[in-house]
Amino acid sequence: MICGNPIDVTDPRWEIFLVVKKVQDPLGDCIIDVLGFATVYRFFRYPDSTRLRIGQILVLPPYQGQGHGCHLLESVYSVAVSENIYDVTAEEPSDYLQYLRACIDTKRLLCFQPIKPAINSVVSCLKEGNLSKRICRSSSCPPASVMEIARQKLKINKKQFLRCWEVLIYLNLNQENSKCTENFRAWVSDRVKSDIVDKDAVDSRKHLVEVPNDYDHDMTFVVCWSQNGGESDGIDGNLGGNQSTQDEQLNELVKKRLEDIVKITNKGKMTIGMRCFNSKKMALLCLFFFFVAAVQVRAQTTGFINIDCGIPENSSYFDGLTYVSDAQFTDTGVNRNVSPAYSSILARRFLTVRSFPDGARNCYTFKSIIPGLKYLIRATFLYGNYDLKSSPSVQFDLYLGVNLWKTINVTDPSNNFLTEAITEATADLISVCLLNTGRGTPFISGMDLRPMAASLYPLVNASRSLVLLDRFNMAPTVYSFLGGVDRYALDSYDRIWFQYKSKPSWDEISTNSTVETVGNDHFEVPSQVMQTAVVPANSTTTLELSFSPDPGDLDEFYAVVYFAELQQNASRQFFVYLNGALLNDAKPFTPDFLVSDAIYNINPSAGYGELNISLVATDSSTLPPLLNAVEVFSTMRNTNVASDGGDGKPVSSSSLFMVSARMCCVLVVISLTHDYFARLPRRLHQSMP
Repeated sequence: MICGNPIDVTDPRWEIFLVVKKVQDPLGDCIIDVLGFATVYRFFRYPDSTRLRIGQILVLPPYQGQGHGCHLLESVYSVAVSENIYDVTAEEPSDYLQYLRACIDTKRLLCFQPIKPAINSVVSCLKEGNLSKRICRSSSCPPASVMEIARQKLKINKKQFLRCWEVLIYLNLNQENSKCTENFRAWVSDRVKSDIVDKDAVDSRKHLVEVPNDYDHDMTFVVCWSQNGGESDGIDGNLGGNQSTQDEQLNELVKKRLEDIVKITNKGKMTIGMRCFNSKKMALLCLFFFFVAAVQVRAQTTGFINIDCGIPENSSYFDGLTYVSDAQFTDTGVNRNVSPAYSSILARRFLTVRSFPDGARNCYTFKSIIPGLKYLIRATFLYGNYDLKSSPSVQFDLYLGVNLWKTINVTDPSNNFLTEAITEATADLISVCLLNTGRGTPFISGMDLRPMAASLYPLVNASRSLVLLDRFNMAPTVYSFLGGVDRYALDSYDRIWFQYKSKPSWDEISTNSTVETVGNDHFEVPSQVMQTAVVPANSTTTLELSFSPDPGDLDEFYAVVYFAELQQNASRQFFVYLNGALLNDAKPFTPDFLVSDAIYNINPSAGYGELNISLVATDSSTLPPLLNAVEVFSTMRNTNVASDGGDGKPVSSSSLFMVSARMCCVLVVISLTHDYFARLPRRLHQSMP
């Protein structure tokens, strides 16, 4: 067994489900790669049926995030249905496995017609706002007959069905209607309270009675049930403290339940790959398996500053990274909470904002900066109707030092607008300022700072600033890696590599071998990005991409195009054109095998209004061109005069401005696939930590 809990191979009740991929080696021989597996045990269920129990599911690291775990779980269900198994369960499921099962089972139940009337009944109750305790509790659980037919037809057991029930109700509500949303929250709160009361009532009726025996007196007991004893009064069986404390704990439980519901709901709306999932035992194994990688992540995050704007002064919390209050970075503004209508669907970092109702210019200051180094700075903005004004648009300017960074225009209260900048520090501090332009009160949700090596991005210096239009990993079907922990686990500078869905006229190629960086590499693209590439299909000799800038960006473009040969003994040679101009000193380019390389223009390509990249194979090349990754920039104009002379603080004089945007004008459709996203705005990312 590869990397998993041992099983008794002599026991015929164990079954192993495998996900495999057929590939051809350079000699044309067929090779089968194992991508992942699931172990399942067949339990006898009295009197004459069988229950499938999932022991573990593991997808090997290079293939995670591509939906293979979903396929494994769906295959288990397929077998259960075809063989009329009683139901499917999981042994000690981890939180993520439960989440995965809930996503898949919710999707299956959505298409299951027999449960529609029961769903519609609850939805109608919530829409009408008729939330008396009698009605809420009578509709709190679905009819037993509905759960039984779901077990018979879909092999979903009762406990799992109840996990999906609230998600099914939420999916059928008008989530834009604040009344429906509030009624749903009250309904969930009543269900949570009922769960606690019912559990207390059951527990209070249990009595352990020791039974003498000839074996082990400490190991034998009988659970007896009392018919009338131990009535539970209130909800204090599992909630400690006084009434105020109990209410607070109940609210936390309700909040967590709502977050889980919305997370599963949003996941169900997106066609995306799922990541590795396992039982608690398997989680321990994976913890050992990834120990070295975890140590590397801790080393790579040294110097990271992660700010949650609007949380109390001197407070902090851990959510993959340690987030701190912004009070130590600014002395103006007020802390505000987003509206309760949005707080239940947002990640923790977006529950608060700092608002700046006073003053034309308000600044954050990062101190202890090392002049000469480059820093990545990320700012996020989620309105969440924090001021209860339901503003259709909030617009203000963001400055990096004296330079206009971006005009922030927030038009959706539930979307997070994210922008990044890389700057070369020229002083021992960096200022980020919000400028009130009279079109709404400036606010901010979060900010991050990442130190970078001074040798990176030679296009950036003390006199040049750039705007990033997009950064693409060209073949995400093979490797899915974006956002969350994977950002800084795989990219030590926490750059976000947007995933790219190939055009039908392209093929994807990949390798499991590490792609190396050479000593003079000025970009240090992660190997996981360079291990995939796209090539033209059907013997086509040209590969083309087009990009358009954001409104307000200058039409002076820079492009960094990344290549690494992934096929041994390949004969591949091509020209690289940028808006018709040859790069690489007008010479054909031949990528090295498993070595990362980059080509970029020294002078901006100006006056075109858009950027076109063309890769054209030479006549002598036996293979078409390939493309592993690409970054596209436009110029940001620097100024020598601060936007507000009253600032009085030293500032950075140059920056590489990067807007993490989803390109609508690119010739291909970009597919963003990370669990942390709920919805994606048209241009900028939402809910990025």
